[in-house]
Amino acid sequence: MSGFSHRNLDVYKRTIGVISLLARITSAVPSRDGWLAKQIRRTGGSILLNLGEGCGEHASLEKARIFRISRRSAFEAGDGLQL
Repeated sequence: MSGFSHRNLDVYKRTIGVISLLARITSAVPSRDGWLAKQIRRTGGSILLNLGEGCGEHASLEKARIFRISRRSAFEAGDGLQL
């Protein structure tokens, strides 16, 4: 699977860990705030999916744009946890 070498990157491995952590944290969120738990879990997926998409992009400007989206999702997850 040489086409998926980005899975060996530290940032990819850490993101997998973050997704697991987000799932554990949000499982304790009261049901009245289920909307927030779902949004936080989605941001974890967005971080990882955009990271993979960016790694598959060859055009530098587009690659940078996609990585910025991934980074914004990470900030969104952090702010969701703050809520």
